[in-house]
Formats: sequence, structure tokens, C-alpha cells
Amino acid sequence: LKGQLLDEAADPLASHEILHMRGRGLMLLGEHAAARRILESVVSAGREAGAPGILPLPLTSLAELDFRTGRWPEAYAGATESVRLAEETGQGKEYCLVTLALVEAGLGEEKACREHAAKALELAHAHGNLAIVPWAHATLGALELSLGEAHRAVAEFERAMRVWEAAALGVRHHWGADLVEAYRNAAQRAEATRELETLKELERDGVPALRTNIARSRVLLAPDAEIDEAFREAD
Repeated sequence: LKGQLLDEAADPLASHEILHMRGRGLMLLGEHAAARRILESVVSAGREAGAPGILPLPLTSLAELDFRTGRWPEAYAGATESVRLAEETGQGKEYCLVTLALVEAGLGEEKACREHAAKALELAHAHGNLAIVPWAHATLGALELSLGEAHRAVAEFERAMRVWEAAALGVRHHWGADLVEAYRNAAQRAEATRELETLKELERDGVPALRTNIARSRVLLAPDAEIDEAFREAD
């Protein structure tokens, strides 16, 4: 309640950086409605004030939220605009690019996804923005998974894991279920089971996004006789 009151009292224009980080944090925790309220308030304030310089990051996070919640046309439009505005205002655009690549992976836009992920990696290394590197590789992993290239997907997700864990970037729950699926499709069931057990060990504080990954992974690995029960638990 205290956090909600602070969000409502804050000037979305003057406090756009703090509110963006809060909105993004809520999104990663699975608090999608609260995240949308905050991010949309920042974007609306920036548009109304004619301040394009504050828009790239909140637009990108809003695009990622739209992607996570199944609003893919909105996600694509927002991510595309964020890249354009970042270019026009001379800002770093690696986060914008990797989010656009993620949406393109979901839409099956292979060429554009690879180009934007590669550019995001190039800029991330040039600017020392290590947090973008695992996201870019995980995005390529999602693309390979969608193309039926399970072994290539595994390689990309494992690259993402190595960087993420070496840099101690936090709880790695965002692509855990994708990696389980990639391992399963690559006939690496032992590795898939190990990854599921890792996700269970990482679960803490009831993070909804992590619980969702675990439930999806259980469905992916459930024997035929137990698949209905796994679906019920995931519901």
C-alpha cells in the first residue's frame, strides 16, 4: 500500500527514472497490472510534455510487458518506437533493440530478430552493459526454439546462463522454462530435469513469474499418465 501511494503521488515527468525502474521491477515480479499502471503514466506524461528523451526506456519496458501478456502487436509497435526515439535522441539503444528482437522472435521474424539481437550484443559489449548480453542470447535461444532448432537453442540459453551467473545478475527465472523445453526437444532429458530442480531451488518469496516457469516445466516433463495432473497444477 505504501508503495502504491508513493507511485500515485509521484510526478511521472519529474520522477520518470524512479517510476520506470519500479514499473520494470513489478513486471519482473509478475505484478503486471501495477507495472502497466506505472509505465503507462510515465509514457503518457512524456508524450503530453513533448519530451521524447524520457520515452525510450519506459516504452521498451511497456513493450516487454505487452509481449509477456500476449499483446504482441502493441509490443512490436512500442519496441519499434523505442528504438527510433533512442536513435533520434542519441541514447543507448541496446535494451530497446533486444526487446524488439524478443518480440520479433515471437512473431517469427527471423532475419530482423537476428539483426537486432546482434546489434544489441555489439552495443552491450561496446558500452560494458553486461546485463543485456544474456538477454540477447536468451532471445536468440527463443528464436531457435521456435524454429525447431533445439540444439542451437540449448547453446544460446547456456551462453545466457553462463554470463548471467558469472555476473551475479539475480534470480535467473526469465527463460528457465524455455531452457527446459529446449533440453527436452534436444533429447537431453537429464539436463531438462536438472534445470527444473534448479528452478525449484531458486524459488523464493512466492515470485509469480518463477512459479509460472516451474509449472510450465512440470507440464513439459510430465509422463503421459501424469500430464492431466500437471496441467491442473499449472492452471
